[in-house]
Amino acid sequence: MEQSQLPTSAKTTSDLGSLLELGLAAERPWLSDELGAVLEDHLAAPIEFTLAALRPMPAAKLRDLTAHQGLWLRSLRELLQYPLPPIQLLVMMKDSAKACRQATDAPLPKEVASVIYYLCIAAALLRLGQKITSLSDHELRDGMDWVLGQPWVDEGGKLLVRQAQHNLQASQG
Repeated sequence: MEQSQLPTSAKTTSDLGSLLELGLAAERPWLSDELGAVLEDHLAAPIEFTLAALRPMPAAKLRDLTAHQGLWLRSLRELLQYPLPPIQLLVMMKDSAKACRQATDAPLPKEVASVIYYLCIAAALLRLGQKITSLSDHELRDGMDWVLGQPWVDEGGKLLVRQAQHNLQASQG
């Protein structure tokens, strides 16, 4: 996966919401600052918003999933940082991000969806000791290395990925 090429004239981050609403996210290259702003928005936004942007689903299903386990996660960041996150919610977020990465009319830049995909996998590995992907360990390491190479991914996300990589390596030998 490559980094986005820099366009000669790019929209400002104040235009991000309108671009996402219009479904133009995949139609132009994104600046590093823009990708970072979109990722930050989705990490901090109510988890229902992030999940709906990745894949529409009834909000009631999400509320039931979190309430059943006695927790109220306000954001994707909280889910990723939670000591024992609900595996079903991580899988749901990961699958939604994967679908968004593959969609031609994706509501998010594919790079951001890819980071969310790998962050969910990393959280499951680190917090639950479970691999929630069919990727080979080599493919998973390559994807995590790609995330670590993105200058627009925040240090919290990179730390999660590095720790998950360490656990993955430790479990292999």
